[in-house]
Amino acid sequence: MKPLCQLLIAIFVSSACYAEPESPTLGRFTEYHIRSTDMIAFSSNGADVRLCSDCNTTALHMSSGYELFDQDTAIDLKTATELYLRRTYPVIFLGIDRQLKAITYIRFGGHSGAY
Repeated sequence: MKPLCQLLIAIFVSSACYAEPESPTLGRFTEYHIRSTDMIAFSSNGADVRLCSDCNTTALHMSSGYELFDQDTAIDLKTATELYLRRTYPVIFLGIDRQLKAITYIRFGGHSGAY
C-alpha cells in the first residue's frame, strides 16, 4: 500500500509542476527556446511560432521596443530577416510577454559561449 501511495503522490506532484506554454504557473515574461524550423513566419509586425514540439502555431506580434540579436550582438531587421531565411542557427530564443502575446526580443542562436 505504501509504494502505491508514493507513486500516486509522485504522479500528482509531477503533473502539478509541469508548465505548458499557456500554463498560469509561468510568469508574465518568459523565454522560449525553439528550433529555427519552428519559426514559421517572421516580419517586423510579428512571428508565427510553434512554442513546443506538440504545440499548434501561435501568432505573436512585436512589442513596442522589441530587440533583435545575433546571439549577443544587437542587429537590425534586415539582418534578422537574413538569419531567419538562412536558418543559420538551429535554435532561436524568444522573449515573450505572455499577457500581451507579444515578442519582446528574438535572439538567433541563443547566447554565445558555453552554457
